[in-house]
Amino acid sequence: MVRQLNALLLLRGLIREQRHWGDFIAKLQQAFPSHQIVCIDLPGNGQNNQLKSLPSIKANAEFVNAELSRLNLTKANIHVVAISLGAMVAIELALIRKIESMTLINTSVSGLIPFYQRLRSDNYTNIIKAAINEPCEREKLILKMTSERYNEPAIIQQRQYIALDAPVTIKNFLLQLKAAAKFKLTAKPNCSIQLLASTTDKLVSYQCSTALAEKWQLPIYLTEQGGHDLTLDRADWVLEKLKCLVINKAF
Repeated sequence: MVRQLNALLLLRGLIREQRHWGDFIAKLQQAFPSHQIVCIDLPGNGQNNQLKSLPSIKANAEFVNAELSRLNLTKANIHVVAISLGAMVAIELALIRKIESMTLINTSVSGLIPFYQRLRSDNYTNIIKAAINEPCEREKLILKMTSERYNEPAIIQQRQYIALDAPVTIKNFLLQLKAAAKFKLTAKPNCSIQLLASTTDKLVSYQCSTALAEKWQLPIYLTEQGGHDLTLDRADWVLEKLKCLVINKAF
């Protein structure tokens, strides 16, 4: 009997790439030694920063699906871990291919709650500054909006190095922001889904996640610690919740 390949697919958010997972990937591999860890950068980011960002979340999902095929993972059991915009892509991905489970972190969709909660209104100025600033200053702003660890020099330096090594253009920044802003739910994916959110997220209100949980009757786990990037701020907590879902799914 041929053993089915199990994979954990990681999808990041707005102008983020696989290196922004930091040491979460190593912790994930240690927690799931029999699973293949798969990171796919969306067009405009990371390894794909030379590509033009796509105009919709659905188009990004189709891109990810094509990448999975290219990586010979068409028949793999895929469990998704996704943050923010990446979680929107995961939802669309699960409508075009079989997904075993999804852990969606601090995400949001249009139409469930007011726009000023999807992207907290007190961040509008910082978003504009991030779009027009040079890469190193942009990363300081983003880190301050998304993490409680924004003052740690090693993290700042790592993020600035990534920004200089694989810069995201202002045009691609705006294309991704537009795609996220107009994303609306179409249908509920037929897979196990759990939502994770921080009540102290300074970028996106946790009420976005609670509204989605209510609409689709999904389990949701809230933490009072950590910012938007929970895999940076509360990696062990995320892993604990992920293991419960994936291991339960396996049996």
